[in-house]
Amino acid sequence: MAAAGSEAGYRGPWRIAREEERAEWTFTPYVGVGPLHFGMTLEEITRVLDEEPAVSSYSHRGEDQQLNYADFTESGIRALFQDGRLGCVAVDALTGPQVRLGAAPLTGCAPSHVEDWLVHCTKRPGSLAYSVAGDPVFADLGLAIRSQRSGDIVLTRPLFLLHDWLDLWHALPSEEWNCS
Repeated sequence: MAAAGSEAGYRGPWRIAREEERAEWTFTPYVGVGPLHFGMTLEEITRVLDEEPAVSSYSHRGEDQQLNYADFTESGIRALFQDGRLGCVAVDALTGPQVRLGAAPLTGCAPSHVEDWLVHCTKRPGSLAYSVAGDPVFADLGLAIRSQRSGDIVLTRPLFLLHDWLDLWHALPSEEWNCS
């Protein structure tokens, strides 16, 4: 009998979706990713993904309650909100869809390969910055490449962002920093 987590598709306790299991999505900078478009509400996202969020996080400002993010675990997506509207999509490196920019895969890859490819695509000086955590942020694209761990392996967890979210340190809720 195999040890738990040693079967195909697993790295210890972490399940990594095989390429053929992943949905194929494309990314259009500052418009959206896959079926999700920036500015959507939680209800619209729920309808498009045909999935209820497994976890939702809210913050309170006086009497007002504000949605921070919603996790769609079946889809491998975290939708992050500003004023009730989608402003950032984080794709789970282990189980999320394979998102492509052109023909290049962005999800579940070696971070150095994706960063190197994107650096060579960057045309304008100053369009590449790094977050305080060392994540490359490509302002021209509205794209940040974060890392997510699976045992001893580190894979890309892309974040697709609107302009207001490019300062990751101030824009992302604290829970997103714990997804590495």
